[in-house]
Amino acid sequence: AGRYDELQFSYALTPVLIAHLLERGSDQVLFIKQESLVTGPLDPVFELLDGGDWLALTPHLLSPAPGDDAVERELNILQGGVYNGGVIGARSDPRSDAFLAWWWARLRLHCRWDLEAGLHWEQRWLDLVPSLFGDVGVVRNPGCNVGHWNITERTVDLRDGVAWVGEERASLVRLHGMVLPGWPGTGSPSLTCRLTRQTGSPGHCTMPSRISTVISIQGVAINVRRGLGVGRQ
Repeated sequence: AGRYDELQFSYALTPVLIAHLLERGSDQVLFIKQESLVTGPLDPVFELLDGGDWLALTPHLLSPAPGDDAVERELNILQGGVYNGGVIGARSDPRSDAFLAWWWARLRLHCRWDLEAGLHWEQRWLDLVPSLFGDVGVVRNPGCNVGHWNITERTVDLRDGVAWVGEERASLVRLHGMVLPGWPGTGSPSLTCRLTRQTGSPGHCTMPSRISTVISIQGVAINVRRGLGVGRQ
């Protein structure tokens, strides 16, 4: 533990937590990372596990990035990893056991942000999972794992107090990289995301005000520092 600070250690322990819950008898485990807001049922993840997939991963993008900066945005995604480590579903299965043991073996010494070395905390390792351990389920529901990395490709609306992404109900919003309205440093009713590129210079982008409306409706006023794992019998 002395190798990492508290945040890094929480990232590195992700496979340990999932494996622990599976070992205790859970048929399925849903891991939700810190800075996440659950806004609806997480059926898109459980449907894959119920359908036989041993692992459910959420990609950063579901379609080609739009706009003049599409290539730059997609290159940023490649640096961070194809899949996002904020939401992971796992089913009791020998492949899950093998994957989690491998992931933990890598993260014990190699859980850090070092783009030149090909590392982006714990999640860059997920790129290797489909080729090393077999096909995985990919969550393609746009309402699951909405974040600053994909908000430009998704339309978020509030209908009768319920958040929707297109025709799908928003089930989980990741608050990483966002500043909530009224918090120190926020000067407008929008959300601001701060992106650090490989050069180390901060980039800035402004989120649509409709996102702040969705988050305000849900009444978020918490700071969760550790991931959450939920076992399902």
